[in-house]
Amino acid sequence: MEQFPVKIDLSGVDHQLIKKLTPKESTELFFICSESITNALKHGKATNIWVNIADHSLQIYDDGVGFEEAKHLSGIGTRIMNYRANVIGWSFGMRRYCKSHGTVVSCHRFKEPKHLRDLHKQQADLP
Repeated sequence: MEQFPVKIDLSGVDHQLIKKLTPKESTELFFICSESITNALKHGKATNIWVNIADHSLQIYDDGVGFEEAKHLSGIGTRIMNYRANVIGWSFGMRRYCKSHGTVVSCHRFKEPKHLRDLHKQQADLP
């Protein structure tokens, strides 16, 4: 088994927010993190990875070699991560972290408009 010398920094993880995620959100975000970290190591040759989960968003940064947008944004792994985010009502994005290197994968929970929250609350209160 090949080993990668890498440092993964989880200091940006809000553990209170994680407790508030639904089981489906936790599962899908876990697999997005896993795929992102695997890609950073395997393709990006990253030596440092930072994971942040706060304010209903997830970001995974790495200091690898980056990626070619045309090639990787249409890849199966990227499409699966996008699908996983959309299934739970989160957005998905992937871009270079700097002009010459690194990648950031980000997911953000869509905020439901107040009138829809109120409607859903009313519907939940119906017998």
